[in-house]
Amino acid sequence: MGRKVCKNCNRKLRFDQFSAHKRAKDGLQYQCRECDGYRARRYYAKNRKRILRQRKEHRKTEYGGRKCREAGEKYYRTEHGRRTQQNRNFKRRYGITLEQHKQMYADQNGYCAILVKYGGYCAITVIGCWGRQKIILWF
Repeated sequence: MGRKVCKNCNRKLRFDQFSAHKRAKDGLQYQCRECDGYRARRYYAKNRKRILRQRKEHRKTEYGGRKCREAGEKYYRTEHGRRTQQNRNFKRRYGITLEQHKQMYADQNGYCAILVKYGGYCAITVIGCWGRQKIILWF
């Protein structure tokens, strides 16, 4: 892996210790992540009151508060948004994606592997409900 000299601390560091900068000739920031973090903390400490005031004012505007929530709600009403949300929820609850679940279900010929072991079966039916899909499991 290549190396680069930080213009701030003059240390020779690996490329992965620099953040990306698409306009730079080598595609990396001129200062290392450690120096950049130090600079950002100093700036925030010096300008904390102004930054917090600006954030508070922005949240009061139509773009800072209500508009952001409305945009999120509109996104999840679209087909892509619903699929994204279903996939995220499935991943969080069961540790697999919706596509992985569908593949497992197909590989098991529509049977639940746990219940087959004990002589039962698992039927999964997908029904439409107010434009959204719900997965209903019964044994």
